[in-house]
Amino acid sequence: MRGIGILLLVASCSASTSSSEEVVDGSVDELQAVCGDGLLERELGEDCDLSAAAAECGDSGNWGWASCSDDCVLDTSTCYGFLCGNGLVDPSEECDSSADCSESCTLLGDFAELDAEMRSLMDSYEIPGGALAITKGGSLVYARGYGETVDAATRFRIGSVSKPVTSVAAHLLAERQELDLDARVLDLLNDVEIPADIDARWQDITMRHLLSHRAGFSSDPMFNNIDVASALDIEGPASARDILRYMLARPLDYEPGQGYDYSNFGFALAGLVIEDVSGVEYQEFVRSEVFAPMGIDHIVPGYSRLEDRHLGEAPYHTRPDRSLSQSVFPGEGEVPHTYGGFYIESMTALGGWVASAPNLARFLVHVDGLSSVPDLLQTTTTSQMLSKPAGANPDYYYAQGWFVQPTSSGDIWSHQGVLSGTRAVVIRYPSGINVIALFNLWPPGEFSTDLMDALGRGLREVQDWPTRNLFDYFP
Repeated sequence: MRGIGILLLVASCSASTSSSEEVVDGSVDELQAVCGDGLLERELGEDCDLSAAAAECGDSGNWGWASCSDDCVLDTSTCYGFLCGNGLVDPSEECDSSADCSESCTLLGDFAELDAEMRSLMDSYEIPGGALAITKGGSLVYARGYGETVDAATRFRIGSVSKPVTSVAAHLLAERQELDLDARVLDLLNDVEIPADIDARWQDITMRHLLSHRAGFSSDPMFNNIDVASALDIEGPASARDILRYMLARPLDYEPGQGYDYSNFGFALAGLVIEDVSGVEYQEFVRSEVFAPMGIDHIVPGYSRLEDRHLGEAPYHTRPDRSLSQSVFPGEGEVPHTYGGFYIESMTALGGWVASAPNLARFLVHVDGLSSVPDLLQTTTTSQMLSKPAGANPDYYYAQGWFVQPTSSGDIWSHQGVLSGTRAVVIRYPSGINVIALFNLWPPGEFSTDLMDALGRGLREVQDWPTRNLFDYFP
């Protein structure tokens, strides 16, 4: 009935580092121990090797999690068995309900229609892999992986779903009175050389403009990395700060605050502001001040090359109608667009985080403005983040990092993420239900509409919501 399980082990420790020196043939080698890197360097005091835990779980045909203590001792090694109806769909298992499951793990529970909708959608668009997570009242009640090499804990590039993360980080700084969202952006940046002939309207851009896509940018350089590097006469790939230097020499497309144009560069710039105001790198600030208080350890920045893919990260597929692309890394020639056709390392603040569906579910329940789980932000701060900009369509608008659709029962928040090889969506309903769906292909056609329709049909069929909370399974 069941095949060999997939083990996903992630080191959740803070990286303990020690070093020693030894003389080899008259030279000095400096060794460095990284807690949980799978290499045991006992001479440096390390006693943690996740590969040992991997073997333990793998031998029993299970999957699990392991973690290392700060002093590099393996302190947690948990293997999960295939239990029909435990709420987790393990490899080769077909049951996801806590009740009414057959011995062969055929799905018979309340999520049967939703599961069927997801399978049908993925089949029709020929999507190799996907994952779905649902929360209700702050609890993770559903988590499932679909397709090749994917389970509920698989991590995906999440594309522009990264933008709500950046907005939350900015509003946290504002709440702490460390950042004025209405201050001029050029006054918030450190060590930026302002061109003498800069478009004067740059002086009017605020952080609030950036977060609401109203800063005056229509052109988007984030996916033209090779052209930017060439224009700057640098080897490349161009970093986010390189791209800022490139854009400072170009005129705005409209007066800040007087229009709306979805701008990836605007969020890249917002990430640089967060970095300069906080005094630490953007990624470090988000992981320590946003994710860590939520209990999230495993949302990580993405990397462009296939060989740098994270442990437990999905493989990404290029659409059949897309030809090879010139690599952003000089000298590498043509590559699949998913792996080197763009430089995701410059895009973390706008579209570069990598997360599992349960990771994002945990993020959502800590920012959704509902009382079931304490929010990271104060209620007044959340209201500011979701407020309608002047002149925006009242029926559906982009606030600051979120699309908002007012309804008679409350506001629906959402965001989608699209990259070559990636499609992601997060939805927060006022009923207390949050939905996260991740895929490892960017399908053509009307996928967005079809996905929302499929989710809606599947959710309407859930009559009895389970009381379980699966967050304990997904650190």
